[in-house]
Amino acid sequence: MKHIVIATAGHVDHGKTTLIRALTGIETDTTTEEKKRGLTINLGFAFFDLPSKQRVGIVDVPGHEKFLKNMIAGLAGIDMVLLVVDAGEGVMPQTIEHAEILMLLGIKNFIIVLTKADTVDSEMQELAIDDVRTTFAGTILEKAPVVITDAVSGTGLHELTLKIDEMAKNITPPKSDGNPRLNIDRVFTLKGFGTIVTGTLLGGQVAINDELIAYPSEERVRIRNIQVHDQDEKIALPGQRTALNLNVKADQLSRGDVLTLLDNVEPTWMLDVQLQTLDVSDAALELQDRVRVYAGAKEVLGRIYPLGTEEVQVNGKTFVQIRLEEQIALKNGDRFVVRTYSPMKTIGGGVVLDANPRRHHRYDKGILRTLSIRATGDKAAILKDYLLTSEKMFNSLADIANVLDLKQSEAQKLLGVLSKNGKINKLGNEYTISEKLQKLQDWLVSELQDFHQQFPLKVGLVLAEVRSKINEQTNSDYSSDVIDYLCAEKVIKQQAGFVSLYAFKPIFNPEQLKLKAQLEKELTATGFTPPSSQELTNGQRQATQVLDALVGTTVVRLNDDVVISSTYYQKAVKLVTDFIQKNSQLSLADFRDITGSSRRYAMLILEKMDKDGITKRVENKRELR
Repeated sequence: MKHIVIATAGHVDHGKTTLIRALTGIETDTTTEEKKRGLTINLGFAFFDLPSKQRVGIVDVPGHEKFLKNMIAGLAGIDMVLLVVDAGEGVMPQTIEHAEILMLLGIKNFIIVLTKADTVDSEMQELAIDDVRTTFAGTILEKAPVVITDAVSGTGLHELTLKIDEMAKNITPPKSDGNPRLNIDRVFTLKGFGTIVTGTLLGGQVAINDELIAYPSEERVRIRNIQVHDQDEKIALPGQRTALNLNVKADQLSRGDVLTLLDNVEPTWMLDVQLQTLDVSDAALELQDRVRVYAGAKEVLGRIYPLGTEEVQVNGKTFVQIRLEEQIALKNGDRFVVRTYSPMKTIGGGVVLDANPRRHHRYDKGILRTLSIRATGDKAAILKDYLLTSEKMFNSLADIANVLDLKQSEAQKLLGVLSKNGKINKLGNEYTISEKLQKLQDWLVSELQDFHQQFPLKVGLVLAEVRSKINEQTNSDYSSDVIDYLCAEKVIKQQAGFVSLYAFKPIFNPEQLKLKAQLEKELTATGFTPPSSQELTNGQRQATQVLDALVGTTVVRLNDDVVISSTYYQKAVKLVTDFIQKNSQLSLADFRDITGSSRRYAMLILEKMDKDGITKRVENKRELR
């Protein structure tokens, strides 16, 4: 079932609170001051059931300009707006500012509600409707449905509920990525319960006893109780207006804090955004101009750093880095509003493209390219650019989903599509883009080519050395996955602890071929008790080079001074495996008995098997791994 939250908006004293009371029977002006002054100061909340049985929550926001930050705080997670206009007064300054803010926040579902219809005749009502259409010509409000109401007599209320019901059916449920996020718009203490916070739940569900983190303070909290529409619940779902009873003191939390899972967001001092400005002169912001930023339920001060230009374009879109005076916790894709510092006037808003950027040069072409790609909303292009520009060679699914503002399952599906066409590679549990992997491959091929040219008879570089170099190049520990991938692609091969180019083979001249045959014959003849390398080669340089070249093919190195025929090493492996399978364990003496070798060679051969992962030492005996 969908969970819909509606907000009212409009000029002060145009009847928003009265309309909500008529629809729901709930009084949203609850404080003494609100009742005394007859206007909404803080956020009010109510709910009612539509004819379709769909329950909707309503947020009553203040209309007075003085309380605009309270109004914006109540808009996080809103699905639909009732733009309230007094039929007698028509569109007023706060009507316009509220509508501009709502559109800047990306809200698309509007119903225009003409209130106090009993105070004017039908001609005045039509003039009010024309006023709305003219004022908002060229915007989404131009074609928004209009309902004429009178909250006192009840005129139009049934029609309004039907219109709300009709629109609600076409609203897409809020995106759920499994990571709950609640922008706190109220914090208060309730006697007998303790601290209560409210907000519209986004992203994922929460349950009693769940532990969340309050950002940016990173205070740990536990949910004691949950209420949705004044009813105790065990869980709250995305899209629901939710009240959470928490196990911390109220002064440890503030409006604008974000409750979510550990590491779902990261507090930041900077935001890279696309700023859409209104057609007002105050929107011509220049470098380091101070502004007020409203995002989620939080208001923070910041300074403007236009990117790729010297000033922000009026009535247009500009890439901007906003450097904040206090931390905020947002995600890519979140919306925000910007107002001038003083006097306060709404001048624009937009979307967060990078919620955790670094400080960078304002004319950095790479940054401008990345922001341009992110502004398109093309998830495939954003993903490829992220993997290409990320400082990390390999990126986790969680990081990718966060950048794309997608569920992990949705991100994985996109990764699968791009992997099939070769644009992205999965190594282990992480992902990299083909260009980076190709660059790494080119580097390793060059290293091996140089080695083979310098040592034409050696099998290749030592595997451990190659792994270390790859980890250093990629600043990761994914060397084994890289090597496995390049082996599968037949770029390289590994054998007996060495890595070489796939097509590489040692090339022996006639004299070296003769030495090769002699060395192999001697090792075969000595079996499990081979001579030392020095004895085998008589210290001759060329014989030593040939012996080194045979390591990994017909020869196995046991240590720096001892080698054994590959044939005899494999015989030893079979003898040991058969013995342990029959007897569970094998001792050094057992090995000597079944091979006829000495203690020294028995120990070297068994240690090599341990290293190769065939056996493991348990006290003074061996078992199969």
